[in-house]
Amino acid sequence: MAAGLVFQPAVTATVFWWGLVPLLPATFLVHPGLWRNVCPLATLSMGPDTVPIRLGAAAEASPWAGAAGVLPFLALVAWRGTGLDSDPAGTGALLAGVLGFAVVAGRRGERRSGFCNRFCPLLPVERLYGQRPWVEIQDSRCASCTLCTPRGCVDLSPPAAAAQLLGPGRRGMEWLLTPFGAFAAAFPGFIVAWFRTVPASPAVLNLLGALAVGLVVSWFVVAAVVRWSGVPWRLALPTLGALAAGLYYAYAAPRAVAALGGGAGLGRWIQVGAVAFVAAWWIRAVRRAGSRGARPV
Repeated sequence: MAAGLVFQPAVTATVFWWGLVPLLPATFLVHPGLWRNVCPLATLSMGPDTVPIRLGAAAEASPWAGAAGVLPFLALVAWRGTGLDSDPAGTGALLAGVLGFAVVAGRRGERRSGFCNRFCPLLPVERLYGQRPWVEIQDSRCASCTLCTPRGCVDLSPPAAAAQLLGPGRRGMEWLLTPFGAFAAAFPGFIVAWFRTVPASPAVLNLLGALAVGLVVSWFVVAAVVRWSGVPWRLALPTLGALAAGLYYAYAAPRAVAALGGGAGLGRWIQVGAVAFVAAWWIRAVRRAGSRGARPV
């Protein structure tokens, strides 16, 4: 990517935003470890375990653990809506900045606790989409668990991570007020607002306003449905994950194919295939969640 942004900047930026990025949600649905085991940010942030400047575990055992990644993720997506897709210099600055921060933050915590399980902007989406993985994948970075992240470690157990982040309030409606629960409820509206606003090339304030409205409306709609229907968190959470992923691919698949030079027909086929894949993931996730009965995770 670094070399491409220097020698073929326009092509590289397009491949990054419309080639690599759209693949990530699908890998998270299969298992977040598909990406987390090879992520260059994780490689740089963790470094060798013998690094002497590590200062101990940074993540706290509270429902707010990992919430720090939500705002950076939303900010980065909003920045992308201002034209970052077609800005190789901005893309390069973003990658360099995130890589540098990953190195610094990673050295301030044991293993993944400094960056990957605290500040990584992809972490909220990894947890939402990875809550019911298709396959089991071993964590290749931690030979043994040191509990560096006391709550919500997606590498140790994706389903348990989601339950831990929602806390005891998941048995009622309080899970919607936790950072992770609020993100899950608000994310579908954020996706719709982004894809329906960005093509019009809005001013920055108009874009931020539309995204804020999407977040708020989505959260209130989900809260009203949960209150009216009484659906438990173990069914609501995978439904929200599938809704967000399905909406993303419904909008992104045709645009990604067009950006990479494909035709409209191919874009529609990939769109249908991606949405069908998400639907199959949702059916399996709901069945697995329902088979647990009322037992807590």
